Amino acid sequence: MLAAQRQIYNEVSSIETFRFVLSVVLPIILAVVMNHNIAPSWVTAFSYCLSFAMVFIPLLLIKTRDKKKNLAASIQLRFDTYVYEMPWDNVLFGEKTNINYVIIEKSRHLLAKDRNAFKDWYSITADDMTIEKGIFACQKENYTWDLGLRKKYNGFLIVIIVAFVLFIFSVGIVKNEPFKEWLARVVFIIPVLTWFIKQSLDLKDDMERLKELDRVISSPDKREMKDLQYLQKCITEHRRNALKIPNWFYSVFKGKFEDIENKLASLDKDL
Repeated sequence: MLAAQRQIYNEVSSIETFRFVLSVVLPIILAVVMNHNIAPSWVTAFSYCLSFAMVFIPLLLIKTRDKKKNLAASIQLRFDTYVYEMPWDNVLFGEKTNINYVIIEKSRHLLAKDRNAFKDWYSITADDMTIEKGIFACQKENYTWDLGLRKKYNGFLIVIIVAFVLFIFSVGIVKNEPFKEWLARVVFIIPVLTWFIKQSLDLKDDMERLKELDRVISSPDKREMKDLQYLQKCITEHRRNALKIPNWFYSVFKGKFEDIENKLASLDKDL
């Protein structure tokens, strides 16, 4: 199940990369070529076709991406309820459909590469807790991991955005460019800025959604299975709607976050 979920998220990453190339990279290349009057006639024709196609292609890609994110979240929910020994609630989780074929088909590639990569998904400290306490510890691990990763990625995006803006102004000032040339550079850089700003805004939406999780997690009330099921439903809804963090960024901080989560689980064990 974990391998299938990761493979589907890899496919989501591929879709996002393709969208970035279509929405940002290609327009910039075409704009530079056409601005310098070096474009043959077929490039001009291609740019017009691309502009027309971009009205429809992103909609198709986004729809496909969202379907895959929903499927990946459903598989993760299936995994979590299995590991937690949590009863399936049709009201909270929806009807439990048979997705075994999808799990088998999607997991083959990654399991063939490295089956050990999917062991100890949650901190093993939870094994020594009561069932309710152990489930809650794993759910908190989901929350803190995701929130921490999104905060770091948002900080990275802000740095990129500020760097682009400073680059635009500094080059113009250093070269003492006339306004027309400065404006031309701004036009070339707008697609990149728009992409990164949209990503940052999506992350802010994610963190707003996580506030509901924080409210439930921070509640001092005694947590029974029904409370944990509701929390699981909130986690799953977040996964279905959250921005996909690039794999390379996830890999950079994976070791650090795993260490933090293990220490947090150890502290929770003594509470």
